[in-house]
Amino acid sequence: MRVFLLILAVAAAAGCSGNAGFDFVEIHGSLADGTAVSGHNLASAARVPSLLAPLGTVLALGCPFQGPEDLRGFRIEWQEAAVTAGASYPSDMNGPVVFYVSRAAPDGGAMDQEASVVNGGSITFTQVSTKILGSLSNLVLSRNGVVIATVDSGSFQATKP
Repeated sequence: MRVFLLILAVAAAAGCSGNAGFDFVEIHGSLADGTAVSGHNLASAARVPSLLAPLGTVLALGCPFQGPEDLRGFRIEWQEAAVTAGASYPSDMNGPVVFYVSRAAPDGGAMDQEASVVNGGSITFTQVSTKILGSLSNLVLSRNGVVIATVDSGSFQATKP
């Protein structure tokens, strides 16, 4: 499922924590052609409507990522009441946790990015309090059997807005 967004819209949303708590997303993986994607980027957290309307309001953590090819960023969103510390969740369009890869939209314009949902993998929450900490592993974005991007490992931190 393709959903359009501007990753930076998370930063502008009401209730944004900005980078005051040094929120971040760290990614280690690759694109389909084998190009490495690795970085520790500042992120912004906010309570916003999910990019998937049935999930309602979620806590979202987004970061821009000027990567190779058309990579533009990453977004993790979760239904706060449905996650607990010490638990792992797959990225799933039905929630409670969804991981997105943002890429440049082919037509540009005002919505110059599109976000694609990653199905599967593992998102583990190690702390759920005023700071939310977690790790990422084995997240593979594929469409029609073709791998687009892989996140082998990573971590994140979000400050509750």
